[in-house]
Amino acid sequence: MEGVEVIAASDIVQANLERTASAWGIDHLFADYDEMLKREDIQGVSICTPHPLHHEPAIAAANRGKHILC
Repeated sequence: MEGVEVIAASDIVQANLERTASAWGIDHLFADYDEMLKREDIQGVSICTPHPLHHEPAIAAANRGKHILC
């Protein structure tokens, strides 16, 4: 997406997180998405969990005032 900078990623599977970070050059990595959502420089999130698992991270992001893409 033009004008978008990916600055952080979160995954509970460390190997997935490291692979994503390496592929996209992401410096800020989190095992806990709620910790990531505390960052003020994050304006929006893309939730890439399986569909039945969107609920909790989407609500957490909304409660932090983030734009959400599922």
